[in-house]
Amino acid sequence: MMWQCLVKSIIQSAVVIAAIAAVAFTSSCSRLVSSSGFNQSSYTFPGVSAVISNGDGTYLVQWENVPKESVSYKLFVKEGTAADPTASKVEFDFLASGTPLTQNRYVTPNVSLKYNQCFVVRFVYTDYTNTNTLCTNHARTEFVGISSAAASSLGVALTWPLVPTTGIQYFVYSSAISGVYDYSMPSKVLLDDNAYLAPAVALGAKRCFLVRYYKQAEESDTNSKEICVGESGLSNFSGISSATSSLTGSAVVTWNSAGSLADSYRIYSGPGLNTLLWTASGSSTSATITGLTPEQTYTLGVRAADPTGREDTNTKTESVTIANLAAPSFLGTSSLVSTGARSFTIKWTPATPAPASYKIFISPRDATHSAASTDCDNSAQAAKCAALMTWSMPYITVSGSATEYTLTNMGDDQSIFVAVRAVSIAGVSDTNTTVKRKQCICA
Repeated sequence: MMWQCLVKSIIQSAVVIAAIAAVAFTSSCSRLVSSSGFNQSSYTFPGVSAVISNGDGTYLVQWENVPKESVSYKLFVKEGTAADPTASKVEFDFLASGTPLTQNRYVTPNVSLKYNQCFVVRFVYTDYTNTNTLCTNHARTEFVGISSAAASSLGVALTWPLVPTTGIQYFVYSSAISGVYDYSMPSKVLLDDNAYLAPAVALGAKRCFLVRYYKQAEESDTNSKEICVGESGLSNFSGISSATSSLTGSAVVTWNSAGSLADSYRIYSGPGLNTLLWTASGSSTSATITGLTPEQTYTLGVRAADPTGREDTNTKTESVTIANLAAPSFLGTSSLVSTGARSFTIKWTPATPAPASYKIFISPRDATHSAASTDCDNSAQAAKCAALMTWSMPYITVSGSATEYTLTNMGDDQSIFVAVRAVSIAGVSDTNTTVKRKQCICA
């Protein structure tokens, strides 16, 4: 009997627990579900989360999935106006049906030329419609107008970016005066094209260009970006001022500024200035040209160029011989040959490259000293012989084409030490220490 009471007590307790759980579940569910099927206070719908360009004028509009089955969506779209291009002040008509959707995304038609559109999405669950009003704009494709104008003898090559849609006409306008165009008379109309070769501009003339698109009256463009080519105000540029060379293989070129219209300066060589050597910035008035051939003479000139690449036409030139600060390659004195009782000839092998001159050094010594300084060809004595020379005081300087020199009128019993050094065109001497000794045996 006791066990029956125990079972009954357990059953009664279970019923109570189940009842409590049912009440808790009902209370919990009531926070999500109402008689209409959805309780908006339990869930905040964030609306459109992203508007992403597909690169072709269309956009992908995305939003968060509502965590309920059988949920649909309504997408409302409003376009901005000239007064309010971003549609930030546009009033939405939410009584309209909107675009019904079953997924959390939508791809727009091509809207690249429209004012910025604003998107609002709401979800619908059974008989409940969300009241979200968050408006998210797409980024309108803006036409930036002409992007380049390159003048040449063939014409003026114009380019501009394409609007990402078809059926667009591009109107090219041309004028001799900056900012003054007859928009009723385009010089060229192109369909879905972004390049045009306009007629060449005569030397000394000026031409400005502007490009606008047109699709429909309400979708026409009004940009005023222009690029001018031709006469640029650089005609008074005086050209090169100087050209000097103080370092091996380089030259320093200077000029006076051509003013704010100069975008760059171009350094040319040759009598007709037909070889471009260097380009410097429009703010500079000098340039160091490297990579030139030492000891070669160059004819140099400078021309100013505007942002379109148009140059002035000055023909002023300066000539410069490029320095070679490398010492000649020279072995020094090769031999001393007697030519008489009190004379001998100093001989040497030519230096390379050919020098401007040779310096001959002579150090006479008496018989006692010369006996102490024995044979200079002996490596052990070479340094002593070199120390006898006063290298800062040459005895004589001879032509760079010479290969010998004869010394006469030597004193009786005189021992003479002789050295020769080569000097380059730039005045750089080699530093050989080859010394030869000659003992005079006088008759």
